[in-house]
Amino acid sequence: MDLSVFGSPTDFQWGLANDPNFLNTAALYGISYQDILNYITPQVQQPTTLLTNQPDTSAQEAEAARIAAERAAEAAYYEEERRRLEAEEAARRAQEAALIEAERLAEIRRLEEAQAIYYPPVVEPTPEPVYNPVYYYASDGAAFLDQTQRNSYESNLQAIYVAQQQAAIAAQEAAARAAAEEQARIAAERAAAERAAQEAAARAAQEAAARAAQEAATRAAQEAAAKAAQEAATRAAQEAAAKAAQEAAAKAAADEAARQEALRVAEEQAKAAAAEAERIAKEQQEAKTAAEAAALAEQQRIAQEAAAKAAAELAAQQKAAEEAAAKVAAEEAAKLAAEKAAAEKAAAEQAALQNTEVSTQTGNQTMASRFTPEEEAAIVDYVVSNINNPTAIQQAAAQYGVTAQDLANVLGKPLETVQKYFLDAGVPQGTLLTGDVQRTFGTEGNITQLDKGEDFVVEKAIGMQGDKILVQAYDAYGLPTSTRLADPNTSEGKGWLQALGIVGGAIGLSNLATTGSLLGGTGTAVGGTG
Repeated sequence: MDLSVFGSPTDFQWGLANDPNFLNTAALYGISYQDILNYITPQVQQPTTLLTNQPDTSAQEAEAARIAAERAAEAAYYEEERRRLEAEEAARRAQEAALIEAERLAEIRRLEEAQAIYYPPVVEPTPEPVYNPVYYYASDGAAFLDQTQRNSYESNLQAIYVAQQQAAIAAQEAAARAAAEEQARIAAERAAAERAAQEAAARAAQEAAARAAQEAATRAAQEAAAKAAQEAATRAAQEAAAKAAQEAAAKAAADEAARQEALRVAEEQAKAAAAEAERIAKEQQEAKTAAEAAALAEQQRIAQEAAAKAAAELAAQQKAAEEAAAKVAAEEAAKLAAEKAAAEKAAAEQAALQNTEVSTQTGNQTMASRFTPEEEAAIVDYVVSNINNPTAIQQAAAQYGVTAQDLANVLGKPLETVQKYFLDAGVPQGTLLTGDVQRTFGTEGNITQLDKGEDFVVEKAIGMQGDKILVQAYDAYGLPTSTRLADPNTSEGKGWLQALGIVGGAIGLSNLATTGSLLGGTGTAVGGTG
């Protein structure tokens, strides 16, 4: 059944928490308690697994969520049954107490009636008219007067006794009514407290289950993205290494073949030169004239010069071949290194993009319960319009209770970027946007906690602007008062740096952040002196 036509899940939760007749009214429209639980229980959609070789745990998580919902529904049913039985038991006890009190009052009335029977009220006799008092003696008059007074006294005693009995019965009835009302009030308060505790426990269980499912989905997506990036980088590195090794082996084989060929050619040329020299020597020995010997010597010299020239040319060719091969190998190695670096950079960018998408999705889920789309658009427009006026953004955020995490979620930026933007602008710690401030003051042996109202001022280094230190001043309430630029090389700058080192830990120039921009990374410093 589609319950959205009757109201939102928040309306149903309010009805269960505040309207004791909510379930009876829902039953008139054919809506069961299980239908309401299924409607108000958040349904967490499991993300798609990025790697095909990862196990799909969506079925197990869905089953776990279903079991948790069934257990919550069962617990709510038994709790409702227990409250009903307790209410019936309280009503039965109240009825028994009323019957006992009625029997006691009836017994009192019965005793009064019996007393009236055994001790009837004395009816004063009507005195007879005295026609002639002369006929009565003085003793007769005294006796008559005494009897009249005694009858009046007994009648007064009987009236007092009856009034006392009626007052006692009325007091007992009032006490019984007060006791019954007190018992009913205590039972109602106990039932309300138990119902509120049960509803709080159910809400806490639902929120914990939703939060655990969301964290598990985010963690699984991040692990899958990291593993995919790592596997891609490892695979690219392995392929590059294998390719480089293969090309190096081919180059070594080619170099060895060229060297062997050069050695063979040189050996053949040496053999040819030796044979030619031997031939010339033989011809010289056989020459019969000096002219022939000189001609043969000239031929030998020419042959030796030709052999030397051929050997030099061969050596030059071999050296040129080796230089060309070395150049080709260097170019190939540089190309492989560039391809490997590009693959690693692409894998890192892909992993960062996936992490950014996951964090953005998580931030959007968080913002869904805090701001409407119109409010988010208004926040973005205001930040963009006042990007060069961080003080205005800070004041607006403080006015409407917008935290740094809210701005990070709406803008899709990391929380550190938002905090750094306000710190660079001179917005101090101790606000909604940048966190808490260290509120202690004194020397190393006499550090005291600042109380509100004490006239102390604390300074803290919050960033660098060029070669100067940006210093923020705070009052005793931890609120910012002014900012200024200090020279770290002066005695004054070194003095308060040392004081901050005593109060808040060692502070140096190396760990002071430089100023930057919120929406564009690094940029011009924002801030000033006060």
